[in-house]
Amino acid sequence: MSDFEIKGKRILEIGCGIGLSSLVINSRGGNIFATDYHPEVGRFLKRNVKLNNGQEIPYKRISWSNETSSIGKFDLIIGSDLLYEKEQIDLLSQFIEQHANDKCEVIIVDPGRKHHNKFTKEMIKLNYSHSQHKPEQIEELLAPFNGLVIRYER
Repeated sequence: MSDFEIKGKRILEIGCGIGLSSLVINSRGGNIFATDYHPEVGRFLKRNVKLNNGQEIPYKRISWSNETSSIGKFDLIIGSDLLYEKEQIDLLSQFIEQHANDKCEVIIVDPGRKHHNKFTKEMIKLNYSHSQHKPEQIEELLAPFNGLVIRYER
């Protein structure tokens, strides 16, 4: 997200964890909203924003099964390491659909948990096209990264 085009986009990070992507987008002045289900994430995110001298990042603890979420619609939805439980894939695709604008881009970084094909099939049913590639600029990693960056667009 350090050089991704974010100007004019409303962005949702799903499963933000410590909020690294949200922090990067926030530091660039992006319109970011973060979510996660873990009960401590809101506190971690708030602390990380403060440590990085950032502006407050809107955050909501939310389950993917929440069919009445009022966080709105987004132009760009991002997430990393979300496809770890095969049983959650339908919930994730429906959560994305609930919060995606008619024209939306979704970027998922998957470390190779083997469930991205099923997720891609669900996203295609929702009229998304997709592409995938190995991440660039990974020389600095201590161990090989066997995952993919998967992009969905409609």
